[in-house]
Amino acid sequence: MSARRTKTSEPSAASLRAIPEVRDWSKARRNPYARGRRARVLDADLAKAFPDSTSVNAALRELLAVRAVVRPRRGRAA
Repeated sequence: MSARRTKTSEPSAASLRAIPEVRDWSKARRNPYARGRRARVLDADLAKAFPDSTSVNAALRELLAVRAVVRPRRGRAA
């Protein structure tokens, strides 16, 4: 029986292209939206009406302002 020899030649150019480039992860941080604490999912019809976060935030702020006028906070009875 002969001993098996391992190949020691250089890798081919095709195999080198398949290797992903090395990236520097030293400044990486966790995704704050990963657990869904801040992320909200819109239904398809609402996503068409509100194309970005700015428009959603503006609409919600207006809704809160209207709610404060229509239903003012109840204070303590004097």
